[in-house]
Amino acid sequence: MSCDRLVQGVIGMKIAISGCAGVGKTLTTQVLSEKLTLITGEPHTAITGIGRKVMIQRYGDASIYTKLNECEMLDLKLEIIKQKIYVENNVKNFVADRSILDYLGLAVIHCWKLLSWDNFESLLDECSKHNQMYEKIFMLQHGSIPLENDNIRFTHETYQFLVEMVGRGLYHKLSSTIVEINEVEINRRIHAILQNIQ
Repeated sequence: MSCDRLVQGVIGMKIAISGCAGVGKTLTTQVLSEKLTLITGEPHTAITGIGRKVMIQRYGDASIYTKLNECEMLDLKLEIIKQKIYVENNVKNFVADRSILDYLGLAVIHCWKLLSWDNFESLLDECSKHNQMYEKIFMLQHGSIPLENDNIRFTHETYQFLVEMVGRGLYHKLSSTIVEINEVEINRRIHAILQNIQ
């Protein structure tokens, strides 16, 4: 079945690609945005690397991420969430590497001790409202691609499992748009995603 038949009638969309580090979110985001732009005739912006961009703006080097103290980490996470919301609110159609709930989950994992209940509830409300803009969220399978140490991402297997579990909890509670994608090879993965865009 051709791609244009799969997404017939789709004009433009706001889509997020979710999953742990190293599952291929960025590549999937880039390829899918190009496909949707070709199929629909509407530009679909690939939104990638917001976290790294914020780190480079602040520190000049994204590899400092693993060396931040808890207060610096919380400040960084809140700025990333703020930038994520701003960018996605100012693009008509997009495919995003991570959803706002992914960034909320990472903030909770790294900074839970520093978040008061009032601050957490306010952040949860803000992210929950923004999450409603996504027409689809696709979660890529954890462990599908071996994770290489790039001195930026945390590569510990237990940490990746924790990220997935917190993410699934947030999606279960706040989102009904998530679709799990188990394909690893990029063309099969894109085809599986397009089949779920109706």
